[in-house]
Amino acid sequence: MKIVGENILGNRLMPFEKTRRNHISLIYRLKEQIDENTLRYALDKALEVFPYMSYSILEKEGKYFFVENGAKPPISYGKKIVRPVVDREDGPLLTINFTTDQLFVTFAHVLCDAKGATMFAETLLWFYFDKIKGGIKEVPFIFTKNSPEFFEDAVFDKDAATIDFDINQLYEKSYELPFIGKVEEDVGVISQVRFDKDSFIGFARKNNTSPTTALFLLFSEALADLYPDSDKDGVMSADVMVDTRKALGVENTIKNSLSIARVLISREELKEKNFEENAAKVRQQLKCQTTKECINYKHFNGYNYVPPTFLMSYVYNRSGIEFIGEYISDFVLTESGTRKIDYAVINDCFTINILFDDESEKVLLALLKVLERHSIPYYYTTVRKLMEEV
Repeated sequence: MKIVGENILGNRLMPFEKTRRNHISLIYRLKEQIDENTLRYALDKALEVFPYMSYSILEKEGKYFFVENGAKPPISYGKKIVRPVVDREDGPLLTINFTTDQLFVTFAHVLCDAKGATMFAETLLWFYFDKIKGGIKEVPFIFTKNSPEFFEDAVFDKDAATIDFDINQLYEKSYELPFIGKVEEDVGVISQVRFDKDSFIGFARKNNTSPTTALFLLFSEALADLYPDSDKDGVMSADVMVDTRKALGVENTIKNSLSIARVLISREELKEKNFEENAAKVRQQLKCQTTKECINYKHFNGYNYVPPTFLMSYVYNRSGIEFIGEYISDFVLTESGTRKIDYAVINDCFTINILFDDESEKVLLALLKVLERHSIPYYYTTVRKLMEEV
């Protein structure tokens, strides 16, 4: 065993790993049967690009350290997802599980963030499909940027920790959904709705906003409709996973440089203001929280955290490759247990995934009514149970 460096965010990130389905799991459904030998070949090749994905974690005197023990991430076949192991110095922080046509690549938060996870998984898939198909011309972005920079820690600067607004105002009140229990009670039911990419992104652009802001507002409308008599004064809020690498001076790192930005909108605003006005307000909330100053302020000073109504994350061309849509039929990102939505854009398909315990279908139906209200066409919906974990 060899200690290779300290994980400076270990204490903050380790609690995420103690909860079921609260790590990063990328789920790909391939259009053909998975070949295990080719998958193992692809893992070996991907580890040449990302050698640190085979690290384990060690706790020592209240700190966490990456250790290298020579073991490769395990690959297993079966009907259950194998979760990462964070309580042993020889435990894998990355696991790979597959069935006939589904691939599950699961990461501990202490290893990397969702962008790093996606870059690794898509590199793995690039080697896999290039071996089977041959001659894939487009290569992952990481191939042209491979250096230790990809595993650098974010740099926090106390002198930069100054903001000119009260960040606690974003956390003063948040509508808590009446059916939500503890994250540990997650039952793994997911619902999905798919769009032509241009139809959803076109709607966002028509309202001078981003897909993330548009989805937050549409989803808030759906929940307000679904629970019209509950906590009428409360605001709909979401913790949005935002990429803060550039602001922290580590634009190419795959380590944990994602931050959480709180966005909120009141029921009154949803009813009385038009979509574009509300979108402008939410965009401003996001903008002020993704500066170097605000990120450092939250790191050093903290804030009065109140749980949000729901969580949001997304995967949108993060690794700079477009080939993947040709070979897969479905993609899901899970990393926060329950009360969670995410969206993924792969080639021409825009997919929204909804993880809301056993009420995922009810929430989906409410969202579909809102989409129809705004004349946003969709072409596919489904509800299914995610695989169990071991």
